[in-house]
Order: sequence, then structure tokens, then C-alpha cells
Amino acid sequence: MKIIYASYACCARVIKEGIAMMQAGHNIIFIQQTMANWDLLQALPITSFYGNAFSSYALPKNFKRKLLLFPDIDLIHVHNEPSWLGYIAKEVRPDIPVIFDAHDLDAVRYGKATADERKSIGACDAVIFPSQGYREYCLGSKDFTKSYKGSKYTSIVNKPTEVIYSMCNEHVIGLPSLPRIPGIVYQGGVSIDQGYRDYRNVALYLTKNDISFHVYGATMDFIKEYSAAGAICMPTLPYLDLIKELTRYDWGFVGSPIDSPQWNNAMPNKMFEFIAAGIPCLVYKADEAAEFVTKHKLGVVVNSLDEIPKIYDQHELYRRIVQEKRHQFTMKSQVDKIQGLYKKVMDKRMKLPSGS
Repeated sequence: MKIIYASYACCARVIKEGIAMMQAGHNIIFIQQTMANWDLLQALPITSFYGNAFSSYALPKNFKRKLLLFPDIDLIHVHNEPSWLGYIAKEVRPDIPVIFDAHDLDAVRYGKATADERKSIGACDAVIFPSQGYREYCLGSKDFTKSYKGSKYTSIVNKPTEVIYSMCNEHVIGLPSLPRIPGIVYQGGVSIDQGYRDYRNVALYLTKNDISFHVYGATMDFIKEYSAAGAICMPTLPYLDLIKELTRYDWGFVGSPIDSPQWNNAMPNKMFEFIAAGIPCLVYKADEAAEFVTKHKLGVVVNSLDEIPKIYDQHELYRRIVQEKRHQFTMKSQVDKIQGLYKKVMDKRMKLPSGS
């Protein structure tokens, strides 16, 4: 199949899925406004950009124009956010299936869907979720289950859905390990004003207990605030260099400083990147991730930060288990599910009467 992978920043999840599908024999065209990891651009054989650096208002119009340059595609696979990408792709190409990969939703984060989220899930032919919790939440939300008579936006209950975990590609596993640095590592977005991403109290607690907390942020923001809390702030790195750096540490921190729907329903990229790097996961306030890690013995779940010093020395045992099992948890293992969803929407399209 010839498939467009459309996104805003071509994040790690987009690339993970796209590479796996290319390896399965599909032709993937990556269309985005920018790149979250510019070092990965060379891994994508066909890319195109729709961006306009001078005006965000022009982006939807530019995206429409870009899609029209590829008339011979079979399917569009859209990744949010922003979420307008989904329904606009369907408006431009109503003749082919559009899949909406909903891995970052305000509906889950804040309990209320945006208008763009409702429209895209209503307009697209199928929906992919990053976790079971995300799917269950959306299948039970009135924001997405309402169906309006005569409307082109239909209820999610009438659409195929699938859960695809953000596992790493095989080539990421087994990168050279670097010398050990004792401590716990966190990588990804941090904040000082969003409670579920504010890790300063975690850093403060661990530092007071003689456990170093290393942070590889998605940006270099908030370094002063996190350093003041005791965190060791590392520079942002190219993706493969980051994976190699993760091999140094005793534990990878997966979770949130507070109870939150976003984290309790998350199966985040970082968890699978820790696994690919061969380090065990330390899970805190992240229900679905905790269930996965417990099931596969990939680390330890704690219910309180006070438990961390007590279990810290178990990292050697769990590192051996993770390194033995990590080849099981690759994006290749998710390909059959993605292809199965594609087949459902393609078969459904073939059965529709002409002009539908």
C-alpha cells in the first residue's frame, strides 16, 4: 500500500510506526510541518513539509494543498496533535480511508474533548489509541459516542479501533551501552505549572535520600528550577544518542508526581525507550504502565516515593530480565494489528456503493 503518515512534528511514535510499516513492505510518505527529532530525518526515505513559519493560521490551508499533491495514495494515517489534521485530511480525501492516531488528547488529560478532537474522531474511518485506557475512556465518553442524524461526524462506537503501543524499532535495541552512572533517569517533557509533569518534588525527595535524579528534558526549559530541586539536568540529545545515554542508569522513571487521568491511562514512549536501552522501569502513579511492567517483570511499581530507597538495589536483577526480554517488545510486534485495521477500513470502503 501507498500510505501518507501525516503529523505536525513527526514525533517518535510516527517514526516508529512508519519504519515498521516500511519494513513490512508498504510505501510510506511522511508529511509534517517540522521534526521533533531532526536527526531521524535521514531514516525517512520520502518526506514533505507543509509548514509556514510566518503564520500558524496558514498551516491547515498548506496541509490541504500538500495532500492534493499525492493523488495516488491508498490511505492516510494522521497523528495528533494538533487534532485538526484528521478531519481536514478527510475533507480533502473523502474517497480514501483516513485513520486517526489519537495519542495526545485533551479529553483524557483534562476530561473534556476539544472541538477538533470531536470532529476528527467523528470524521475519520478508524481510530488508533496508544493504550487500553485511552480507548476505554474514549469509547465511554459522550464527546465521542454521540451520533448526529445527517451529520458526517459519526459515533466512535461504529468505527474500528485498535491499541498500538509506542514500542521501539528493532535497530534501537542493542546500541552500545555506556559506563554506569548510579541513579534514576527521566526523559521527556517537564513543567513547573502542570502538576502531572512537575517532577521537582520527586527530584527533591530522591536527592535528600542520596539517589541522583537525572533529567533529559524534551527542551532546555526550566533547568534553573529543576537544578534548584536537586535534579541533574542533562542536555537535549539526538534520539539514538539519548537511547545510548539511558543505558547508563539504574532505573528509568515512568509515571507522574500526582494522580492524573493522563498518566494512569498512558503507555508512554519513554517506558519502551527504557526497555530498549535495557534498564528496568520504576513505575509510580501510572496504572496501565504498572500493569504492563508487573506482568512482564520489567521493573518495580511503587505506591509511595518512600518505597524507592528500599527497593533501589533490585535494579541489577531487573536489568537482567529486561535485557533478556526486550526483543519481544518492538514495533514489529504491533504491525499485524496496524495492518489488520487498515484491511478493515479498506474492505469497508470497497463495499460502499459508488459515490459514497
